[in-house]
Amino acid sequence: MKKLCFISLVCAAMMFVSCGKKTATALESSIPKDAMLVARIDIKNLITKADYNLSENQILEEFLTEFDDVGIKNFNNFIKNSNSFGIDVLDTAYLFTDGKVIGLLMSVNNAKKIYKNLKTGNAYEIKKEKGVYSATNDSESIVWDNNKFMLLVNEEEDIENEINFAEYFNLPAEKSIVSDINFQKFMLSKSDVSVYISYSNFGNLAIQNRHYFKINENYEGISALAELDFENGKIVARSKYLYETAEIENIMEKNRSARELISGEFLKYVSQKPLILFVINHNEKKMSYYVKNDIFNLLLDKAQYFFGDDVDLKKEFISNIKGDVVVALNNIDYDGFSISFFAKLSNANAVKSFIKKVNRAGMFNMGVKDDYFYFLSNNHAKKLFAKGAENNLLKNCKEQPIFIYGDWSNLKASLPFIYEEYPVVQMFAPTIEKGVLLIENFESEFTKDNAEFTINFTDKTQNSLKQIFQLVMSN
Repeated sequence: MKKLCFISLVCAAMMFVSCGKKTATALESSIPKDAMLVARIDIKNLITKADYNLSENQILEEFLTEFDDVGIKNFNNFIKNSNSFGIDVLDTAYLFTDGKVIGLLMSVNNAKKIYKNLKTGNAYEIKKEKGVYSATNDSESIVWDNNKFMLLVNEEEDIENEINFAEYFNLPAEKSIVSDINFQKFMLSKSDVSVYISYSNFGNLAIQNRHYFKINENYEGISALAELDFENGKIVARSKYLYETAEIENIMEKNRSARELISGEFLKYVSQKPLILFVINHNEKKMSYYVKNDIFNLLLDKAQYFFGDDVDLKKEFISNIKGDVVVALNNIDYDGFSISFFAKLSNANAVKSFIKKVNRAGMFNMGVKDDYFYFLSNNHAKKLFAKGAENNLLKNCKEQPIFIYGDWSNLKASLPFIYEEYPVVQMFAPTIEKGVLLIENFESEFTKDNAEFTINFTDKTQNSLKQIFQLVMSN
């Protein structure tokens, strides 16, 4: 929308501009207590790591041609001096949602400058009352004073009651998320990007709106912290649970101690360097204890449609899985996609009946051996299965509940086949080939409450965010 053109440009430019030292304000006090997701972004850190000069970007120059002279002038002023709009771009920014609105919060260095810039662009009819500026319509609102700037966008298209945007700006302490014990723990995070997830608020919203995803009551009082950091030669994502009380943590620990861990018995049948590898120890009863399977059942219904009415996918196959499940994309070449799938079974005979129904024409290489199911997509996967060599990845995934891994060091050799099979992909060949060379491998690690996912870059010397920007902006 035209009225948001300049604001959109400002948001895009946040990542690249530079300015002086900033003073943080308590922006989080305007986040409602029932927010289900909050993201805190350390813009200054990201800008430093990206190390990119936006004014030299050709894509942006082409993008700016869509705007009038006033918009271009304001944007150029913003690039030269980020304070020109009146917002502290290098301070911390917050994004949040409570299911009703999506909000952006940033610090203000000059409220009058914001007023002047918005007034110049004729974007809003601006009001001022008791030092607070506001501009609101049916679907969005901008509110600011000398300390904070808030942009709110209505998330729901059909609402019975009109949202009072002004209430968000000056929330009483008891209605603000700062009174949430778990959020106070979240505030200790110092990552480039930190995300707070309230399972309780997710569950309440799902009940109100009858969403497919409903959080089990065992997650009441539990939240999650997710962190993302761009480091030299790698990107690291971490997550951990946050508990309101020690009692809740003890209950969770008791439930977690009963979960099954990966044995790794099927890794000998997959590549030492799979492009993608996913391993989990599946036990349906224990999984359903944590999360009600509304989404799972929805996906299962769609899969069931593919198999037809004479096959009961859940009863005849999924309910008979008890143990390690392995899915691997071993390789891609002119023999096709080398995919291996293995699943430990509790009732092999029941699955044999399932195989006969699914594979009547004998088109698929699938079967049951001893107490496990296997599916092999091509000759390469068959050879790996026949060879059964010891896999170095076993030590990485054993005794974890979930394991994700991928090695892209040899992926470039697969590109000729991909281009031939999917010609449209070749349009992006330069970017794809540079991107493939960028990443060496990725791997997950789960320990108690914590999960970590690392993407390792080939170049270990430069910051990963800088490498990403060099790739994206060079094309």
